[in-house]
Amino acid sequence: MEDIYTNVLKNDRLDEYPLFKKFCVLKEKGLRKESFKALSSFIDEAREWDNDKQQNFACWLFTLFESSDNIHHLLVHPLEENLLKPILEEWIKKNPKEPGPYRWYGLFLQTEDLVEKAIIIETN
Repeated sequence: MEDIYTNVLKNDRLDEYPLFKKFCVLKEKGLRKESFKALSSFIDEAREWDNDKQQNFACWLFTLFESSDNIHHLLVHPLEENLLKPILEEWIKKNPKEPGPYRWYGLFLQTEDLVEKAIIIETN
């Protein structure tokens, strides 16, 4: 598997999220403080998006996480708590029979019981 930075930075869709791109570039360069400022701006912007756009971003990012190593470099606490968890929680609430959000929540956001729920939904 490739490193998360490689997978994200070479991905064509990254240009759709300029503030997230700025976060990734700065974080890869080791500029933690500046990268977290960009991330904060991105999270503020993303919270204003409609559900479809939020879910599209989450799908894109989690799909990259699935095929990458070292995801902890980008899956930082503010992104997890302030954007990804709320997106997945809303998604689960609106579509409780869709396995994807349960799976991603369980795999990447340290909630293993939701992985089991995703498997049950997928097999029914």
